[in-house]
Amino acid sequence: MVDNSVTDNIYPSVSHPGAITVDWLHNYTYIVDGLMIKRCDLDRPSCIMATEMLPSQPDVIKVDPINGFLFFTQGSINMGLYAVDIGEITPSKPARHFMLVSSKLNSFSIDFNNMQLYFPNEIANTLMSAFLDGTGLLDVRKDKVVQPNYYSIRSMVFYGGVFFLTNGTKLLIEEYNEKIGKFYVNEMYVTKYSSFNIYHPTAQPHPVPHSSPQDVRGLFTDKRVIIQWNRPKPLSYQGKGAYKNWYYEVSLYADDGTDNEIVEKVTGSFLEIVDLVPDTAYQVKVRAWSQTGSGPWSEVFVGRTLSLEASTAKVIVAAASQSDFTTGLYEMDMEGQQRTQLTTVHLFYEELLDLTWVDDKILWASNGNGVQIFDRTTAESKIVYHIRYATSVSYDWLGQKLYWSNPKHNVIRRSDIDGENIEFVIQGTARHMAIDALQGRIYWVTMNTLEAAYLNGEDHIVYFNLPYFCGKHVISLTLNFDLRKVLWYVKSFERQELFMSDLLGNGVTQDQLSVQPLGSFTSISPFSVMQYFSHRLFWQNEKGSIIVGDLECNYTSEITVEPVSVFTVTHPSLHPYPEGLDKKSLKIIPTEIPEQTIKCEGHWSAFNLTWQKAIVNHGDIFYEVSIQIHDDAGRSVAMQTTKNFMELSNISAYTEMTVTLRAYTHWGYGPVTVADINTPMSAYTEMTVTLRAYTHWGYGPVTVVDINTPMSAYTEMTVTLRAYTHWGYGPVTVADINTPMSAYTEMTVTLRAYTHWGYGPVTVADINTPMSVPSKPLTPRVYVTQHKESVTSENSLAADFRWTLPKLLNGIITDFKIYSWKNGDENNKNTTSVQSTVRHFNLPCLQPGMTYFFQVAACTQKGCGPKTDLVSAEADAVNPVPKLLVISANQISIEEVDSVGNKTVVLEPIVSPMVATYLAQENRMFWVDKNNVLMEHSKQGQKKLLELNGKVTDLAVDWIGRTLFIVEVNSSQSTSTIITYLLDQRISYKLQTRDGIINSIVADPHTSTIAWMESDTSDNHSKLYKMGPDHKVKPLFSNARNKREAPSCNCSASFQPGSRIALDNTEDIKTEILFNDDKTKSIIATDINGCYCKSVTSQTPASKKGFPPDSLTVDHSNIYWYNKTEKLLYIMDKQTSIVTTKRIGEVHDMIGYGTHLQPLPSTECLYPQPYKGSVTLIQKTNMTIELELEPITWPLSCTGISVPDTKYSVYYKAGTQPCGSAGSGCMSEASYNNTITLTKLQPFTMYIVHGAVSNYYTEYLSEVLSSPTVFQTRAGVPNKATIESLIGTSPEQINVKWSRPTVSNGPPEDLVYAIHWSTQTGKGLLRAEVEVNVSHDQNVYEQIISNLLPNQNYTIEVKTANSEMKIFNTSDPKTIRTFELPRDIILLSSARHNLTISWTSPSDGSVEIAKFQYIKCPYADEANWNNMGDLPYYTSSNQTYNITFTDLEPFTDYCFRMVLLYKGTYTKMYWTGGDRFMFRTQSSIPSAPDPPITESLSSQGYEVKWSEPNDNGATILHYILQYWNTHFQIWTEVYNGTEARWVIDDGVLTNGKEYFFRVAAENANGLGPFSNNSTAFTYRGNTTM
Repeated sequence: MVDNSVTDNIYPSVSHPGAITVDWLHNYTYIVDGLMIKRCDLDRPSCIMATEMLPSQPDVIKVDPINGFLFFTQGSINMGLYAVDIGEITPSKPARHFMLVSSKLNSFSIDFNNMQLYFPNEIANTLMSAFLDGTGLLDVRKDKVVQPNYYSIRSMVFYGGVFFLTNGTKLLIEEYNEKIGKFYVNEMYVTKYSSFNIYHPTAQPHPVPHSSPQDVRGLFTDKRVIIQWNRPKPLSYQGKGAYKNWYYEVSLYADDGTDNEIVEKVTGSFLEIVDLVPDTAYQVKVRAWSQTGSGPWSEVFVGRTLSLEASTAKVIVAAASQSDFTTGLYEMDMEGQQRTQLTTVHLFYEELLDLTWVDDKILWASNGNGVQIFDRTTAESKIVYHIRYATSVSYDWLGQKLYWSNPKHNVIRRSDIDGENIEFVIQGTARHMAIDALQGRIYWVTMNTLEAAYLNGEDHIVYFNLPYFCGKHVISLTLNFDLRKVLWYVKSFERQELFMSDLLGNGVTQDQLSVQPLGSFTSISPFSVMQYFSHRLFWQNEKGSIIVGDLECNYTSEITVEPVSVFTVTHPSLHPYPEGLDKKSLKIIPTEIPEQTIKCEGHWSAFNLTWQKAIVNHGDIFYEVSIQIHDDAGRSVAMQTTKNFMELSNISAYTEMTVTLRAYTHWGYGPVTVADINTPMSAYTEMTVTLRAYTHWGYGPVTVVDINTPMSAYTEMTVTLRAYTHWGYGPVTVADINTPMSAYTEMTVTLRAYTHWGYGPVTVADINTPMSVPSKPLTPRVYVTQHKESVTSENSLAADFRWTLPKLLNGIITDFKIYSWKNGDENNKNTTSVQSTVRHFNLPCLQPGMTYFFQVAACTQKGCGPKTDLVSAEADAVNPVPKLLVISANQISIEEVDSVGNKTVVLEPIVSPMVATYLAQENRMFWVDKNNVLMEHSKQGQKKLLELNGKVTDLAVDWIGRTLFIVEVNSSQSTSTIITYLLDQRISYKLQTRDGIINSIVADPHTSTIAWMESDTSDNHSKLYKMGPDHKVKPLFSNARNKREAPSCNCSASFQPGSRIALDNTEDIKTEILFNDDKTKSIIATDINGCYCKSVTSQTPASKKGFPPDSLTVDHSNIYWYNKTEKLLYIMDKQTSIVTTKRIGEVHDMIGYGTHLQPLPSTECLYPQPYKGSVTLIQKTNMTIELELEPITWPLSCTGISVPDTKYSVYYKAGTQPCGSAGSGCMSEASYNNTITLTKLQPFTMYIVHGAVSNYYTEYLSEVLSSPTVFQTRAGVPNKATIESLIGTSPEQINVKWSRPTVSNGPPEDLVYAIHWSTQTGKGLLRAEVEVNVSHDQNVYEQIISNLLPNQNYTIEVKTANSEMKIFNTSDPKTIRTFELPRDIILLSSARHNLTISWTSPSDGSVEIAKFQYIKCPYADEANWNNMGDLPYYTSSNQTYNITFTDLEPFTDYCFRMVLLYKGTYTKMYWTGGDRFMFRTQSSIPSAPDPPITESLSSQGYEVKWSEPNDNGATILHYILQYWNTHFQIWTEVYNGTEARWVIDDGVLTNGKEYFFRVAAENANGLGPFSNNSTAFTYRGNTTM
C-alpha cells in the first residue's frame, strides 16, 4: 500500500483460494483453500494445514490472535459458526474445530475490546452477540432498530458502537438517534460488495496483559542472578493460542533500605543481571507489558547473593540413566548451569541411596554394593568392601571417620574411609544422618524421631518424637552451622513441614532445647534429603528436581529440570575446623601412650598406676584402662577415666600385672598399649631376730636368726622349716623360693585413651622394675690407625679403643663412659660418653711419641658400674683395625677381623657381585656383577660405568694413577683381555690380550707394574706374568733370566702357582707378590721382579689347611685365604704365624681393606707444578679456536711411579684484559688431552687465553693460570637484520625498510644484503631474491621491490651476510599484502564538449587521495596533463566517483589517468591505461572558420575566401557567407556552397559601399559559429555600363 506494488501469487501451494484473514500479532495469514483452511507465513510462501478437511468450503474466516481463536462459517453443510484454537495448530497436525453457534450464517464480526462475537439472525431479523466460546447468546438489537433489515448479510464490521453491513448490493450503515434511543439503518446502493473490513488501528489492536507473570524465581550467585518466570496466566475464556509474546519489565532492588533499583526490559522469560553486591538480600518482581500498556506486578521474590567465599560451592548429583542400568555422578555450580560428569555408577536393579563427601572424594551408599568412593582428583572409583547394608552415610572430617547406618543389624557404625577399623557407635537405624564434627556430635532421623549423640555413641538424646501410627514420618535433616541449628522435615498426608532446633554444644545443653516450626513445603519428594548452605535450603520436589529456597521454604527456584536420585552440596565452609587449626595441624585422635611410660608409683600396699598423657589439640581425652592381675585370684580391673593415673590397692607386693591402656576422644580411638609390670616391692633389709616360745608351764630355748626383709632383686632362696614343741620336733620342709623382685622385672599394662569423637589406640606396655648398675665391660683393646690425606700428604694418627658388653647388665645400658689420658697423667683424664649401642671410641690426632691410656664403664639409669682394666697404645706403633672387603652372593660388606666381628654392609641388595676393589681415599667402591657390568658406589650414589662382553675374573686398582684393570675372559676361545678404565676420564681401552685364562690380577702403582696369574692351556698349570710401564710382558720365574740378571735370585722355576695372587705393600722398603704353591701347600712371597722368594706360612698342620685357596689377600697384620668348599676364612698372624679360622659363609672374593693398604708417594709425584707452558693455535673458525697446550713433565724421582691423569684447562674471555685471580671473570674448558677446542665463540672477536693444569690431587692448580695469549676468531655470520616496516607504495611495489644487525660479527663495511620475497599463487609458489647495494654509513636502509602482483600476500625476508663467508642470516619474516590494482576508468557518456567518466576506489581502502587528470591524445609532454579541479579527493574503500569533463573539443581523443596517493606513503602513482583510458568526444558542428579575406582577381573581379575550419568529426556539407552593409546594418547571406571561396557576383554589392564578411560551416550536426568579421572591404565594381 506504500508503493502501490502488487505481487502475484505469493502462495503457490494454495490452489483454490477463498476467504482470507490476517493474524497481525503472529504474522500469519489464514486462507480458505477448498475444503480446508491453511495458515501461511506473511513473509514467505510457506503454508501448513490449519484445520482438518471440512464438509464444505468456509464462507467467512476471521482470526482473533488476542484470544487465540480462528472463527469461520459453514454455509451449506453443518451450517453454523465454528472456531479453532490456533494454539493447537502444528506443522504435523491440524487443529480440531468445534461449533459455537448452529445457524445459517454468512457473516460475523469480532469485538476485541468486549470479547464478543456478533452475527445476524435472519429469522428474527436482528443482530446477535455471544461470548468467544459461543455462550451467552443475546439479541443486541432487539427493539433498538427502526425498520431493521438484517437479511442476507454477506459481510459486517463493528466500529464505534455501530455496525456496517452489506448484502452485496447495498451498504447498510447504522446511525443512532439519541432522541428516540434507536438505530436507523441507512442504505447506500453500490455496484457490488462481497466483503469489507475496517482499515483502522483499532481493527487490529495490541492487547494489554491482564494478569501478572507466574512463578517468579531467581538463582543468585555471588555477583549475579538468573531470574526466570512463567507467562501470565491466560483468562478463562482464552484459548491456547492466546497472545503470549509479551515484553517484560523486571525490577531488582536490594533489601537494605536503599533506592538502588535496577529495571530491565526483556522479551523472553529469562534475565541475567550481573555486578550485584555479594552477601546481600534482593527483591525481584516482574510484570508483562506491550506497546499498549503494562500489566500488574508479580509477587515479590526474595533472594540473597552468595558471599565471595561461598561462590565456589558445588552441587553433586546422582542421576539415573533411562536407557541402561547406570547412574551418572555429576558436579554442578550453584545455578545448575555448568555441569560436568564425574563418573558412571553401574547399578543393576539397585538404587543409589545417599551421598556424602570429604575433600576431593565423593562417597555414596547403594542397596547393592554397600559404599563406594570416587576420587575427583584421580578420577578413580573403588568399593569399600568391608561395609555392607549401608543406607545412610556421613563423614566426620575431623576424626576422618565414615559413619553409616546398617538397618539389617539395626546399628550405626564408623570406620576409616577405606572400611578398616570398624567400630560400633550406637544401636539404631538412621534414615538420614549428619555430623557436627566441631562439637563431636552425630544427628540422625528415624521414621519417628530426631536423635543425637556424641560421635562414639555417648550422651544419646532424643530431640523430637512422633507417636507411632500418627500418619507422620520424619524424612531427613540438615545442619545449619551459620546459626548453629538442626532442621528436619516431617511429612504427613496433608502437609510437609520443616522444624528447627539448636545444635548441642557451645553452651547449649539438652534442657535448653526447644522445637520451632519454620514453614511448609509446597512440593517436596517423600524421600528427599535436605542440604543447607549459605542461607539456602536445598531439597527435591516431587519430580525429583533440585529446588533451592530460603529457610522458611519460600522463594524457591529450580536448579535441575531432570530428576536426580540424591544430591549433596560441597564447600569447605561446610567442613569447618577449630579456630587456628587446619587439617595438617589438627590432632584429634589421641596419640599412642608409650609403653615405657606406664609405671607403678608408691608403696606396694596402695600405689598409683601412671602413664604419659595422650596428646590432642581439640576435645577432651578419655582413657580406657584394663588390668589383669596375675595372682592366685586372677583378678582384673577395668575402668574409664579422664586422668592419666589410677589408684590401686590390696594387691600383693611385686605382683605381675598386664595393663591394657587406650586413649580416646569422641572422634576416635588411639592405639592400644599393652605393658607387663609389677606392683611395688618391699626393701631387702637385714635384721637379727631373737625368738623364744613359751607356755604357762615354762620357756622354750632361745633362737637367734639373721634374716632380711623382702629383697629388691629376684633372689633365689632355699628355706628349711621345722615346727617343734617341748614334746618333740615335726617333719622338716625344704623349699626353693624367690624373694619378691624389685630390680628391672617385667609387667604387661594395657591402656587406651578416648574422646567423644573416637577411641585412641590401645597401648600394651611391658615395663620393668628399677635397674641397678652393670658390671664392668669385657675385652678392652686399642688400635692405632694411620690416614694419609691425599691433598696435604700428611699422615694423621688415631686410636680406636674397643670393648664388649658387661656380663651383668642389671638394666638397660644408657651409655658408656670412656676415660682417656696420655703419658700416665691421670689427673688430666678426658671423660667421654657414647651411646649404649657403641662398642668403640675413636681418639683422633694422636701426638707422636706419646702413650695413651683407656678405660670404660657401662651405665644405666641407676649409675655407672666399675671400669675395665687399663689398656694403652703408643702413637708411633701404627696398628690399624684389620678389615676385609668381602664380596658375597648379593652384597658387598666390610668385615673387621676382630673378636667383635663388626660388619658393615656397603651395598645390599645388588645383582650378584663377582669381584670388587676400592679407592680408600675417596671411599669409592667398584665391582663387576654376574651380568658383567662394571658398577661404582660413592657418596653420590650408585652408577654404571661400563658394560663388558665376557666373563670378568678379577679386578685391580692403581690407586695413584686412578686406573682400574679388568680381566675379561672368553672361555670358548681360552683367551683373556686386560681392559684399562681411566677413572678420571671415564674411558676404557684394551691393554693386553692373552692366549690363556687370567684368574687373578694385582697392580703396583709404585712401579707402574701389573702382575697376573695365567693358566697355561697346554699343561693346565698357572704362570705368573708382569707388565711394566714399557708395556712388555715378562714371566716372573725363568731360570735363564734369573741366572743372567741376578745370580743371587732364589726363586724356583718349578713352582706350581695356584690361581690366586695378592699384593703386599705394607712394608715401606719393598712390595711383594703372594701366591699359593700347590706343590708345597704353602704361600710364597716374591719381589716384583720374581727374584727373591720365601715361604710365609709355617709348616704346622693348621697352616696347610684350606688349600688350594679360592681367594687370597693380605694386610699389615695377617694373611687371609678362603676355601669355598669349607666356607672357612683362614687368618694367619704375620708375627706369630698362628692360624685361626672363621666361618663366613659363601664368598666370591675378598680383599684387604684400609687406607694404609693404599699408600701414596711423596707430593712431588702427585702434584704438577703451576703451568708455564706455551699455548699455541692449531686452527680457528668464526666460532671456534683449537689450541694445543705444551705437555707437562714430572721429576726424575718419580720415574716408574704411576701418576694421575693430567687435566689441561684453558681460561678465556672476549677482549684483551687478562683473567682475574683464579680465573675469575673468564670461562673455561678442560680436557685430559692437551688439545682443547673453544666453541660457541663470537665471530671476529679477540679472546685472551690462559693455560692451567691439574689432577685429582690438585684441583686447585686448575686456577693457577699461565701467561696470557691473544687469539682472534674469523669473521662470522652477522646477526639478523630487523625489518622495521613494509609499506606498499603501489599495487606492484613494496618499500622495505630494515635496520642493520646489532652485531656484525665482522667488519661492518663488509656486510651485504639481499631481499627475498615469496608468494603463493594459483600456479604455485613464486619467489625471488634481490641483492641490494647500501651505503654503510647508515643504520637503516630502504629498498623498493617492484614488478609484484597486485592484491597478493608477500612474505619478505632480509638476508645479511659477511662478504668473506657468504653465509646469510635471515631476518624474521614479515608479511604484507600488496594493494589492489586500481579499477579501470570507465566512460559513462560522451558529448560534443564533455565526457563523463567513472572510477571506483579499491576495496582494500589502500588509496587515501585520488585526483583525476586528462590530456588531449596523443600527447608528447607529460607536463601538459590537466588536473580536474584544484583539490584532490580524500577517498575510502569502494567509493565511486562520476566526473564530467567539460569544455572539451569535439570529436577529440582524450586520455585520462588517476593520480593516487596510497596510505602511509608520499609517493604518487599515476594510474594510466593507455588506449584503455582514451575516450573521444562526439562529433559537433564545425568550428568557426578564420575571418574571410577579400582579394581581387586577375579578371578585375573580387573573391572572398576563407580557410577550411575544423569539421569536429562530421564532414562539412556547405558554407554560408554573409555580409554587413554599413548602410543597412544587417547581415545578408550571399553564398551557400561547398567551396571555401565566393567570387563576388556583379550586382550583388553596391559599388563604393563598405562591407564586412563573415562565414560559417555546416555539417550533419548543424551550423557552426560564424567567423569573426573580416576587415572592411569597399566594393569597387565594374562601372562599365
